[in-house]
Amino acid sequence: MNSRPGTYFRFSPSHLGFYLVSLLLPVVAGCGLTSVQNEVSWYRQQLTISEDDRHRLELELADCEQLGQQMAARTGELRGELDQAQAELVGATARLGEFDDEPPVITTEGFDLEVPGEFSGIEGVEAIRGAGNEIRITLDDTILFSAGSVAIRKSGSRALSQIAAALGENYRDRQIRVEGHTDNSPPTRVKNRYPTNWELSTARACAVLRQLVDLGAVDPKRAVAVGFGDQRPVADNTTKSGRAQNRRVEVIVD
Repeated sequence: MNSRPGTYFRFSPSHLGFYLVSLLLPVVAGCGLTSVQNEVSWYRQQLTISEDDRHRLELELADCEQLGQQMAARTGELRGELDQAQAELVGATARLGEFDDEPPVITTEGFDLEVPGEFSGIEGVEAIRGAGNEIRITLDDTILFSAGSVAIRKSGSRALSQIAAALGENYRDRQIRVEGHTDNSPPTRVKNRYPTNWELSTARACAVLRQLVDLGAVDPKRAVAVGFGDQRPVADNTTKSGRAQNRRVEVIVD
């Protein structure tokens, strides 16, 4: 627009609005671009995080699949072992049926019933000599132990001291086996410590052997203690006297 010399140019309100818009448009456009760029950057970060999580989950899935395969293989092995154990149990049950319901009664067959003089006269002790020069020394349960106990009583200690003297003097170079025996009554009073007669008879045999060793009568290298529970009775367990005979400890001199 041309003006005449000496006159002033005047802005109208419409001119002023157009001018301000022209000035602010670049600024607004720049701000909008920056916001879009920031949003794109944020989405890219989230995508990177998601990719990392996906990779981690894929690795965990692979580990789980491998573990599953190993467990499946082990399950197959255990199933095979179980089948084998069941087959062995069936066989053992069948073999068990071949035996009598009652354990065999131990007899003195093979012994000439000669009483070795060095063991005669000991309270609660009986001794016989076998044909092969084996000696079986039987100690009455009542002089050795109280009911359900493995602690040797004073009467038992006196008898073992006399036995030890004879063993140490005449049989120190022989093999010694101490056997524990019970009747067929379960050890109800001490079942927490000795669940069955196996444990009770073994503990009693060990107590007797330990005292003989402590008395110097037995070479520990030539001695052994075993427990037979109620499996080797010498009398009928259906009678009181028979059960009393079956509760015993035997010292075998081989």
